[in-house]
This record gives sequence, C-alpha cells and structure tokens, in this order.
Amino acid sequence: MKAKRLISLVMAALMLAGAMFIFASCGEKVAMSLEIDGKTYTVTKKELDFLFPYIKMNLFYSYGMTSVFNDPSFWSSEIKNEDGTKTTAGDAQTQNILNIAKNLVVTKYLYEKYGKPAIDNEALEKYKTQLAQMLAYYGYGKEGYYKRYFGYTTDQELDYYTRGLENDAIMEYLFGENGDKKITDEDKETYYKDSYIAYQFIMLDMNKDITKDEEGNRVQKTEKDKDGKETKLEEYEYTDLTNEQKEEKKKRVDEIQKALAGGTDFAELVEKYSDSFDSHKYAKAYIVTKSGTLLNSTVQEKVKDFKVGDYTKEGISYSNDNYVYFVKRVELPEKAYADEKYEDVFSSFEDNMKSEKYNDICKEYVDKVVVNEKIVSKYSFINAFLSDFVDTRKSNTNTNTTTSN
Repeated sequence: MKAKRLISLVMAALMLAGAMFIFASCGEKVAMSLEIDGKTYTVTKKELDFLFPYIKMNLFYSYGMTSVFNDPSFWSSEIKNEDGTKTTAGDAQTQNILNIAKNLVVTKYLYEKYGKPAIDNEALEKYKTQLAQMLAYYGYGKEGYYKRYFGYTTDQELDYYTRGLENDAIMEYLFGENGDKKITDEDKETYYKDSYIAYQFIMLDMNKDITKDEEGNRVQKTEKDKDGKETKLEEYEYTDLTNEQKEEKKKRVDEIQKALAGGTDFAELVEKYSDSFDSHKYAKAYIVTKSGTLLNSTVQEKVKDFKVGDYTKEGISYSNDNYVYFVKRVELPEKAYADEKYEDVFSSFEDNMKSEKYNDICKEYVDKVVVNEKIVSKYSFINAFLSDFVDTRKSNTNTNTTTSN
C-alpha cells in the first residue's frame, strides 16, 4: 500500500474514531467545555493526554505502520481537505483528534440528557478481563509500567471503552426498536438512495487467467477447517500466464472495446471476460457508497462523474498495466439492503444510519464547545507518544509517498 493511500485510510479511521469517549474528572485543567442547561461538561488536559497516544498507536497498528512512519517528514505530506483547502497530514490528524474531543464533550451532555440509558454490561466485563490480561503481560501487573509502554493506563482505556458503550446506548435509546426516533422503512429507502451507487465492472488480470475445470467452469479456492471439512472461498483459483499468453491476453482489451462500441450488453462481457469473483457475484450491480472508492483510486477518478448508463469506452490500466478495468454505472437494485445476496455489503447498514442521525444531533452542540487554546495548542499528532507495540506485528514499512498506478 502506497503511503498517500495509507494516509487517506488513516484519515478515514480518525473520522470514525469519534464514537468512543471518556469523562472528565473534577478539578483538572479544562481543555474544552460546554455550558448548557445550567451545567458545564468538559474534556480535561488529562483526557487529551490519553486520546493522542491511544488513537495514534491504534491507527499505526491497525494499518500495519511501524515506528518508521513516526517521522515528521512523512506527516508533512500535503493533502487536500474536503473543502479543497490544503494542509499537512499531521496537522489534519491533530485537528481530527481535537474534533473527537469536542464530540466527547457533547456526548457527556447527551448521555445525561437522555437519562443515562443502560449500557452493555456483558461487553464491559469482557473488556475488563482483557485489560487485566494486558496489564499482567505488558505492565507486569503495574499501571506505571503499563503507562510507560503505552502512554496511558488501563483505567483510562476502560473509561474510554465505557464511554463508547454509553454512546451506543444513546443511539439505541433514540433509534432502536423502541426509540423515539426509530428507523423507519422510509428512512432506510431514503438513506439507501442518497448514500449508495451501483456499477458493473470487468477486471482483466494481465498476468493470470481464472483456472477452469474439465467442463470449463471457473474454479473457486477452497479451505479446510480443523475437522477436514472443505468450504469454498469467495475467490477464484488462478493460473499464471506465459509471456506468449500475456501478449495474447492484451487482445482481449481491444475485443472488449470493439464489443462495447458495437452495442454488446455490458453484463454479457462481464460474464465472458472478467477475472474478478465479485464482478460475477454481483453481476447485476456491484454496490458501493457514494463517499467510498470503487475498486481503487485510479478507477474512481475515471468514473466519479458517471451518470446511469455511462461506461468506459477504453480500458483503465492500473498498477503498471497489470490490471485493466471496464466500468458501467447502473441503476441501484430495489431494496438491495434487504436482499440476502448483498448481506455482506449492508451488514452495517442500520448502524451507519443510526450513527449519521446521531452525528446530526451532535452537530447542533459541537459549535458551542469552547476550546482553551492555551492548552490545546500544545498538542499534535506528530509529537504524541507512540508505543513500541506498533512494531509487534507484520507491518507496512514503505514510506515512499509517490504512487505508480
């Protein structure tokens, strides 16, 4: 994974991380505050001391980034904000964590406002057990050792997790089966049409062909469980091509282009030519979110302005011509979110709806949060502590910020 793409993924993860929260303790230095309904809700300096190393470490670890990435020159890469303005990756991530802190303040208020709905205590107890095991292993049973290694204590981590459960409880209280703002069928349909888009696509692997059996059927990969039971995976077996076969396969690109120009149905060409399992599984419509990326950034850039019925007249080369794509935008299928065939695609459909509705509620109060710039200005993602824990897994160590799609 190239570094610029990695930065984009990390940025997305930071935006999603705001669902987890911690409470402020009385008598501590206040970094952010919200005065409302006769009370004051805060985030303290101590809480920021936790948020920065915790989020930084988890992002590095989640995306396979070793400590080699903890280099100011890497985070000085220039990126574009959604509004078109430019900033550095490090500054943008600093701001995102501070935005998380603002939402934390608001959630403390909303949790009280809605009567402190019950949290998932079973999940909380399970997490306590996991933290106790972490403390024993990484901290030798001592919080001081644990903090030296991670930059925060297990008590802080437990508070953070608990606030996340409280956040879930608020959303269930508002949007659950018995909620005042329960998700309706109309809500689902509106969200579906506003948030998703559908395509058909052909992917040519210019170095391999799908392996076929004696009857000409595509062969799926399989795996065996511990009992020897074999199950099919949702991917194909592939056969490497010789140099001569690779040259021959290049002709397929021209064949597809001529067929499209001649009016051949795109779905027929998917069936005949595509090397992608997903293109066949979702032959009628491959559905993605409008805010997401179709297949990869190169393809996305080519098709981002497509209307229904538009298609690529020429193949889109990707990864040094190792792959070639053809894409057509199609109508969204009716109620795909309720179709078992698309179960994996929409596994988080209602949860995402609840989160967006909840975020809309939070926005009303976020702008009212007062920031103590004297405290907050001293924090940065780049300078935040990074635990050696990020070096304990197989990681991506490519810090090259160029791309070669």
